[in-house]
Amino acid sequence: MTEKKPYQLAGLLKSKPKDSSPETMAQIDAAGDRMGFTVRDPAVAEKPKRGAPVRVTRQNPRRVSIELDGADYKRLQLLGVERDEKLQAMCEQAILDYLCKHGF
Repeated sequence: MTEKKPYQLAGLLKSKPKDSSPETMAQIDAAGDRMGFTVRDPAVAEKPKRGAPVRVTRQNPRRVSIELDGADYKRLQLLGVERDEKLQAMCEQAILDYLCKHGF
């Protein structure tokens, strides 16, 4: 077998430096004004931060949880269907009523 040399683009690609003289920039701005482009975005001064955003901690990190046996859970579910309410909303209302009743 014959060995082929890898194809390289190193010397084939050539780029020209962009002209950023004040005269050229004035011409570009004038052309943009004629076409309706009026806002030029400023150059990016600093790179954006990488990584996940900082998590915001909750004011009340603990949540109340209750355990119900199967029969009580089923009864509450049926009551929720009758009232067209979710179990979470009924529990929250019951806790608020209890706190108001006992002066909290």
